[in-house]
Parts: sequence; structure tokens; C-alpha cells
Amino acid sequence: MKRKLTTFKKEIIAMFFLVLLGVGLPILLTYEKTTNIEINSDQDLIKHSTSGQGTIEDPYIIENHSIIEQFDIAISIKDTTKYFIVRNCYFANNFFYGLYLENIADGTAQVENVTCFSHSVGIGIFSSSGVNVSNSILFQNGMGIEVSQSSNIIIMNNYVAVAFPSLDQHTPKYDGFLVQNSSNVIIRSNTIEKNARAILLEDSDGCLISSNILNKITHIGYSLDASSNCVLYNNSIEKYSFYSFKFAKSHFNIIENNTITDTEKAFYLSESNDNIIKYNAAFSNGRGIQDFNGLRNNISFNIFQNTAEAAIDLSGSNFFNIHHNSFFFNNLESSSQSIDSGLNNLWFDSVQLKGNYWNDYNDTGYYQIGGTANSTDPYPLTEPLSYSHKTQFPNECAIFSYYSKSEGAKNCGFSIFMKALPIRL
Repeated sequence: MKRKLTTFKKEIIAMFFLVLLGVGLPILLTYEKTTNIEINSDQDLIKHSTSGQGTIEDPYIIENHSIIEQFDIAISIKDTTKYFIVRNCYFANNFFYGLYLENIADGTAQVENVTCFSHSVGIGIFSSSGVNVSNSILFQNGMGIEVSQSSNIIIMNNYVAVAFPSLDQHTPKYDGFLVQNSSNVIIRSNTIEKNARAILLEDSDGCLISSNILNKITHIGYSLDASSNCVLYNNSIEKYSFYSFKFAKSHFNIIENNTITDTEKAFYLSESNDNIIKYNAAFSNGRGIQDFNGLRNNISFNIFQNTAEAAIDLSGSNFFNIHHNSFFFNNLESSSQSIDSGLNNLWFDSVQLKGNYWNDYNDTGYYQIGGTANSTDPYPLTEPLSYSHKTQFPNECAIFSYYSKSEGAKNCGFSIFMKALPIRL
């Protein structure tokens, strides 16, 4: 008969897998092994803190806890108004959450260097504002971080992974970050590997997703569902993903300076209007951009190379503006590198009278676009553009401030609380 693994053996196994993956798990012996902590007021916060006065200059500190197999939640913090930091903690095998935050006063919470192993959700943030999560490890959780009904949240410099991802593209089991019914959330400079779905926004507006690295995501890389006025800037995704960028009923978003390599669909949009897709590079994907029933989307200054099927495929898509893109060796089994089955789509800049570069253009007349629209590029460029998908903006702060109307653009990832503390960003 098989014997049940002891808690100690489970910890050793968890450490073994994390070290194998190069996650950098803190040594468990440096933590104080404690039971779960429940905080429901400022008085509870004082009781469970090791130091601090609860001010911005001297916040309460909750640190060095190792909480393992304490049933539901390792640390739960609700209804607080004082400044506090949770740091240098290790949570494992708690059923629901490693760390749970709810109704936290605006800009008062910082989470840093926390490791969450094997929970339904590593970190949950609900009905709160101004919470910052940085430099943490979220490994083998059903979901890394969940944000709901919150605003001005910053998720930065974290590592999310699972050891054995689901390879079924239609039944994803592991998510990196999920943001629901929230606004002004910044997800920046994180690494997400071997998850089924990486970064998901649902009914959330004015968010910035920038400088994240995704690798071996099996289902969806960056997903927006009914989310608008967001900026997705300088991200990358490589290998396996069925949808790299997937948009549904999401409008007025900026997708700029991203790199997509060796995935099934680089960009997939459905019923999404007035989005700008520019300065992106898509290499060796199954499809470049596939759009259904969109309006007035702008696709410009992108590079599409070695796409197996159409680099751009428009179906029921109307009033698009497509110009200054460079197309190299896409859709080789067809006479056209792109397909247009919509209405009133312009494949050139109507002001400059310049179209796109097509490496198979024969230098005479127009370039014929495949599809039922019988569209043409009447002003094809004779040479590819000299840039290498470089944006006109120096960094994500500049692009977010320029495009976004949200409050999150003012700080661009650095809240007042974070500026006041000597922490690594």
C-alpha cells in the first residue's frame, strides 16, 4: 500500500522542481514556520506585524513566514487602512490562496519576494486600489494572480510557471494573470512560462501590459475580452501558443512593438473596433492577423515573415487602413500574401499615397490582394522599410502617457508608495 507523503517530503519535492527550473526558491529554513494568518482590521495588522508604524515612511512589515498546508488561505488581509508590506514569505499547498487581499485602502499595500506554490490561486486582489506585487514567484498554481473589481494595481517583475502544462489547446488549466472588472492595471516586466493562458483582461479598461516575456504558452498569450483603451507594448511570445494576441469586443487599444515567433495565430480579433496594430514583428507563425467583423482598425509599420497562411486575413472587416507593412514569403501556396473579404478597406496611406512592401511584387502596376473584396495595393513600396519594428516612443511610459486617458498613465508603474520605499523595481 502506498504511504502518504509527509509534509517534509512534499517541501523537498517542491524545492527540487523549482531549483530544476531555475526559479530560485528561497531556502525554507530561513523562514519561520507558522500557521495561517487572518487579518480583518488595522488592529489585527499591528498584531501580526514584526515592525513598523503603519505610515508611508515606516509601514508595517509582515515577513519571513513559511505557511504550508493550512487548509484555505495562508495569509488573508481585509479592511485595512494602514501602509504595510508582505515580503520574504513562502506559501505552499494551501487549498485556495497563498495571499488574499480585499478592501485594502488606496496605495497602502506592497507585496514583494513572495513564493506561492500549489494553490488554486497564488495571490488574489479584490475590491482594492493601489496594490503593488513585485519580485515574486508563482509556481504550479491554478492561477498566478487574480485581480477583480480593483484599480491602479501594479504587477511587476514576477515569475509564473507550471511544471507540466496542459497541452490541450481547447481545455486550458493554468492561467498566469487574470484581471476582471478592473481599471488602470499595469502588468509589466513579468516572465510567464508553460502556462495554458498567460495574461487575461476581462471587462477591464485603461490597462498597460508591457515588456512581458511569454514562452511555451499552449493556448492564449495576451487576451482582451470586452476591454478597451489598453496599451500592449514591447511584449514577446514564443512557441506553441494557439492565439498570441486574442481580442473579442475590445476597442480603442494600442498593440505596438511586440514580437511574436512560431505560434499558430499571431493576432486574432473578433468584433473589435478602432484598434491600432503597429511596429510589431511576426515571424514564422501559422497566421499573422486574422480579423472577423471588425471596424476601422489600423494595421501599419509591421513586419510579417514566413507566415504559413495569410499574413493578414480580413473577413467581414470594414474600413481598415493597412499601410507601410513589410511582407516577406507569406502564404506561399497562394498568389497573394494577404486576404481581404471585407468592404472598403484601404491597403495604402491615403495621405502619403504609399502602400506596403511585398517581396513578391513584380515592380509593375498594383499588387492584387486575394479574397472576395478584390482589393489592391495601388502604391506598393519598392523597398522594405529600413527600421526593425522600432516604435516612435522610447519606452512604455511614453506610449502609455501619449495614448491612454486613464489615471494609470500618470504614474506608469511607479506609485507614490513604491517611490517612498527602498525596494528593487
